[in-house]
Amino acid sequence: MRLVFTLFTVCLSVVSFSQSYTESRTRHRFAQLNLGMEQRFYPASGSSFREHLLSDLHATNLIIGGTHFWGHADFFIALPLFQSRYTNFRPRVETGAKFFPWRIEKHKLRPFLGISWQPSDFVFQDGPQMVRHQSPILAGLVYQYQNVLLELGGTWIPSGTFNYPTAQNQIESVRTAPFRFSIGVKWTFDGTLGAEPDWQSGKTKILTDTLASLKRLNSWTIGVGPSSALYGSLSNHNSRLYPYLTEHRITNVFPEFNFGYYLHNLDLQIQATYRYIATSQSAFGHDQHARRSVPAVEAFAFLADYHGFVPFFGAALGYEFYKLEDQLPSGEHKIYRGESIQPALVFGWDIRPNRLQSFYLRTSLRYNPWSVLETEAGISFGFSQLEINFIQCVFLLNRW
Repeated sequence: MRLVFTLFTVCLSVVSFSQSYTESRTRHRFAQLNLGMEQRFYPASGSSFREHLLSDLHATNLIIGGTHFWGHADFFIALPLFQSRYTNFRPRVETGAKFFPWRIEKHKLRPFLGISWQPSDFVFQDGPQMVRHQSPILAGLVYQYQNVLLELGGTWIPSGTFNYPTAQNQIESVRTAPFRFSIGVKWTFDGTLGAEPDWQSGKTKILTDTLASLKRLNSWTIGVGPSSALYGSLSNHNSRLYPYLTEHRITNVFPEFNFGYYLHNLDLQIQATYRYIATSQSAFGHDQHARRSVPAVEAFAFLADYHGFVPFFGAALGYEFYKLEDQLPSGEHKIYRGESIQPALVFGWDIRPNRLQSFYLRTSLRYNPWSVLETEAGISFGFSQLEINFIQCVFLLNRW
C-alpha cells in the first residue's frame, strides 16, 4: 500500500485542477485522473449451517480512477484499506467501469450504470480460504462540486450462493447478501491541459517533427506500478491429491518493475521486466504456497491514437521459475520446483495527449498460456496467469 501512495504522490505533483471537457472536446481534455475514498456497507447473511454466519461489514477503500470520453465514463480500482471487524468474508481489490448517459458536470446530479470485477475471500474456522470472482452490477448518482465528486451507489451481486467444505469430507452451502451500498468522495485532476495551446497552434507538431528527425525523442524508460494476476486455468494437483483445498484463483498484489528503451519513429517499446508473484492458502492444518518469478524481455508497438488513448500490442519471452510447497497436517513437507522459457502476449494502452511528455500513465496486461509445473506422474499445477497492471507510472528519462 505504501507503494501505491508513493506512486500517486509523484503522479499528482504534475497535475492541476480542472473540468476542461465542458468547454470543448479535444484530446487534451479526453481524460482526467481522480483519487478519493469510499465507505461500503455489506449487509449480514447466513448459510445452511449457521443462520448469521456473516455479520454486517463496513469497509473503507482507496479509489483510484480516471474519467474518460469527456466525462461519460469512469474506470476505477478500489483498494481495501480496512474494515470494521474481522469476519469470514474479506473483499479484495475491485476493478470496474461506470458509464454516464449525461456527462459529469459541475453542480449537476448525474446517474450512472456500470459493471466491475470483484474477487473476495471466504474462510470458516480452519477451512480453506475460498476466492470467488463476481461481476457486480453498479448503479448510482454522482454530484460534482468544484473539483470534488460526491457519489452514492448501490450494487447488485448475482450468484451469491456457493458450496464450501466445512470438513475434509463435508460440503455446505453459503449465501452472501445480494446487495451492497456505498458513499464516496473523489478529487479530480487534469495534467495535460497546459499543453493544449501549443498543440492547437501547431508548435507541438513542429517541435515533435524537429526532435524526431534528430532522434532526440528516443529515450530510456523506467516503469513501476501495482499488479495482480488471475490464474488462467484449473489444474489437477489439488483436485486429485487434496480435494478439500480450493483452486488458486488470484494472486496477492505485487509491484512490477521494468527498464527499457522507447523508439519514437517506430513507436515501439522494448523493455526488461521482473515480477515475483505469490499465492498461499491453508485448510485443516494443510498449508500450500505457490510462487512464480519471471525475468522477461518484451516488445510492443503502439497501434493507434484516439484523442490520446493509445493501445499497444506485443509479445514477451520470460525465463520462469516455479515453486510449490505443501506442508501437510502429518508434518510432511513437499516441495516441487521447475523452470521453463515461456512466451506471453502483452497488450494495453497509454494515456498520451502528445508525444513530447516525460511521463505517461499506462495500463498493461500479460497472458502466459502454457506455464505448468509437473508435480507427480500425470499430475500438475498450472501457473498460467493473466497479469493485470491497472495503472503504471512510466518515466522517459532522456526527456527530464
